[in-house]
Amino acid sequence: MNQNIFVISGLGADHTVFFKLDLPGYTLVHVKWIPTAKGETLTAYARRLLPQITEKKPIVLGLSLGGMLAVEVSQLIETKKVISLSSITNYKELPFYFKLSGWLRLQKILPIYFFSKGNRFTQWIFGVKKQDDREILNQVFVNLEKNFLLWALNAVLTWNRKQMPANVYRIHGSSDLILPRRKKSNYDEIIQKGTHLMLLDQNEQVSTAILKELKA
Repeated sequence: MNQNIFVISGLGADHTVFFKLDLPGYTLVHVKWIPTAKGETLTAYARRLLPQITEKKPIVLGLSLGGMLAVEVSQLIETKKVISLSSITNYKELPFYFKLSGWLRLQKILPIYFFSKGNRFTQWIFGVKKQDDREILNQVFVNLEKNFLLWALNAVLTWNRKQMPANVYRIHGSSDLILPRRKKSNYDEIIQKGTHLMLLDQNEQVSTAILKELKA
């Protein structure tokens, strides 16, 4: 019988971006996004996701924003493994320009319409190169609820997690432009030339890295 992995995707995206993962012996159970509450923290939101995680000591995999939520889940319940993909594990790892944006509350005045659909900038910064991957990313932005985007930006920029939990396995790309690799941070697996959405165009390497940890 396959073992379940509870998956939290990034920035309101659905499970589409995970379809290239190849994890024999495991079944991906996608945690669905739920409506946010005004001013809700990542911790509070993660707590409201818990009813969807229906096993004791689950394996939780989070991508980007989902990785931050997976970290919060691991502090609320006992987990077997937490796998963080293209993400950060505490506020200190946010790039300086994100922290500055948070201090200045720029998330309140960002031109959200710019992200209402995919464009060359979003394709570049997320690191998608193939046409089919671009179409997947474009659709993610088309489906993204603007209220959710505003909440997510504010929640990330005001995150107060100060230390990396001990039970997190980290996979990161060396060419991630959204959450760049930090020299002082600890990573368990670096995917060379991997971008923020490396699970699309380097899915074999990402799958291998995940399986290595699952079987450890």
